[in-house]
Amino acid sequence: MTNYMEAAMAPAEAKHRQEVLKSTFGHLAPKKHKTYRGSIIFGYGEYDSGSLNPTILQDNMGIEGSPWWYDEINEFVSTIHPDGGPCGAVFEVYATWRNYRWWQTGLRTMIEPSS
Repeated sequence: MTNYMEAAMAPAEAKHRQEVLKSTFGHLAPKKHKTYRGSIIFGYGEYDSGSLNPTILQDNMGIEGSPWWYDEINEFVSTIHPDGGPCGAVFEVYATWRNYRWWQTGLRTMIEPSS
């Protein structure tokens, strides 16, 4: 940790983080046993943007935004190119999401990687 206060507070924060997220954003959680289908457009920085890759550009899954959904969708997109994607490329992934599980149903290259 870069900040000593972050390090000091981390154990207490971790204990209550899930409870706070649920009470704050629980109403935005997806409905159980409901299937969500859609697409996610994401890209990779031209100059290898490190931790910013991949970057979600558009989410058409029909689930309300929340910090929880941000983490979930970024984890999923990161599995598509686990070793990092091609610099400068933009993709659209077609997916199904149900009961906290993902299924990739297609992938389309929208912008070819630079050479």
